[in-house]
Amino acid sequence: MDSRVHVEFTPSFLGCPALEVMRDQMASRIRELGAEPEVEVVLDDSWSTDRITPEGREKLRESGFAPPAPREAGGSQLVQLQSKAFKCPYCGSTETRLENIFGPTPCRSLRYCASCRQPFEQFKTI
Repeated sequence: MDSRVHVEFTPSFLGCPALEVMRDQMASRIRELGAEPEVEVVLDDSWSTDRITPEGREKLRESGFAPPAPREAGGSQLVQLQSKAFKCPYCGSTETRLENIFGPTPCRSLRYCASCRQPFEQFKTI
């Protein structure tokens, strides 16, 4: 039995400051399962938020993050700037507004829900 596990992982942003942390956590978990990890970070631009599965979007919502909205073909306006494009992860309302396009990381923005009055982070659509 081969005790090596090879993982190819494509980050959402090529310059993501969490790349090493994510790579190290994957390697650590693979070691915990009894295999030798080989984690390869694929540095191309093939990843987009459209690749997040419905289950992944639900897990983001359950964690208090608004999943990214689908990309619109030929759209001229940034999705992040559109009103009612994002549902509040707490109450489901679309009565949200962009507070700051620059969130705690390059892949997130800060939004505010007018219905339940909760601030929340929203993953940017890329």
